Amino acid sequence: MKMNRKIRILMVEDVFSDAELVKHELSKAGILFSSRCVYTKASFIKEIKEFAPDIILSDYSLPQFDGMAVIKLTKELASSIPIIMVTGPTNEEIAVECMKEGAVDYILKDRLARLGSAVINALNKKELEQ
Repeated sequence: MKMNRKIRILMVEDVFSDAELVKHELSKAGILFSSRCVYTKASFIKEIKEFAPDIILSDYSLPQFDGMAVIKLTKELASSIPIIMVTGPTNEEIAVECMKEGAVDYILKDRLARLGSAVINALNKKELEQ
């Protein structure tokens, strides 16, 4: 399962090592990508407009920003961009709430093996809908 083009990934993550793990997992899955990493609302809005990502991978809890805000802002600014929550252990209610609000998937950072296929599935679904 590979993407046949380079995709743009916007990561909403405040821990550098976590962002590196995510990038490593995507590379391992054979996904060609360029990425930008943000952790504030202002930089998120800027990159949505300037970088025009194909997909957003967002941590749920950040010091100044959270996953729910990412989902709501994406709906307002670029509703066709799929969002996958990639986060540390949280309770099931948060995962369900994120999915109800519009995240296409929810992956725990300690189970990143599924990330590559989740990204490919989300982008394939987006293409089919367009």
